[in-house]
Amino acid sequence: MISSTRLTNRRSSYFYHIGTFTTLGFVAILPLAIVLYLSLTEYRLGGSSARLIGLRNYIELFSDSRFIASVLHTLYFVGGSISLEFILGFGLALLLNRAVRGTTFYRLVLLVPLMCMPAALSMIWRIMYNRTFGILTHFVTTVGFSPINWLGSKSMVIPALILVDVWQWTPFVMIILLAGLQSLPKSCFEAASIAGASRTQTFVYITFPLMRFHIFAAVSLRIILGFKEFDKVWIITEAGPGFASELINVYTYTQAFLYFRFGYGSAIGIAFCVILLVISIFTIKLRGET
Repeated sequence: MISSTRLTNRRSSYFYHIGTFTTLGFVAILPLAIVLYLSLTEYRLGGSSARLIGLRNYIELFSDSRFIASVLHTLYFVGGSISLEFILGFGLALLLNRAVRGTTFYRLVLLVPLMCMPAALSMIWRIMYNRTFGILTHFVTTVGFSPINWLGSKSMVIPALILVDVWQWTPFVMIILLAGLQSLPKSCFEAASIAGASRTQTFVYITFPLMRFHIFAAVSLRIILGFKEFDKVWIITEAGPGFASELINVYTYTQAFLYFRFGYGSAIGIAFCVILLVISIFTIKLRGET
């Protein structure tokens, strides 16, 4: 039989969990349930009450070329951004991990982009990309090339957004990887040095394998944050030219809050959650295999 003390402790634990479950319900479960319900309805602002239409929004969604294009644009943007951020972040972390003078100063300078307000830095980059008076245009013409239509070309607009994202979020990746480098056991590197291993061999066979969990954390967080990107894209390009830089979040916003198709916008949101869930499961399984 369960003693009275253990029974009291168990009841107390249930009581303490009430706040957690209540908060989780209002913050996550209830909004998700509302969005799921709206995705099964035809509801427009100012119109009649929501009318259940079943899976019609989802059927329309997967035959919507604009939605499919937004998914491809998002994959292009996230893949390009994270690849460059990982390479640059790892390189900077390796440089700052060395005991040299001015390391603290360099760390502070590199953290400046991460501390900027997204709206403010987006406006600055939009001015810098201006084809007439932007500083990037001035630099390109100074070295002898013709002006580049950064935001007006369908082939250049997403690379331009990737550049902004890399500038802002590379310090984030650098911090995580630098923390990982500083936590590695020194004995492994001392043994490699005694064995005569080169720097390349030490990095490939010791540093990189020991850093796999920190790499997984940095890449996973950036994938989630990259898929959620909205403010920079909307402020810099407004999904243009045409719909060439329209990401999933931007498409959701336009459908729900510009066209007032809340039912269809909710269906896009649910599809977006499913995509993120699949990617998260894939990355977790990939971590388990490493």
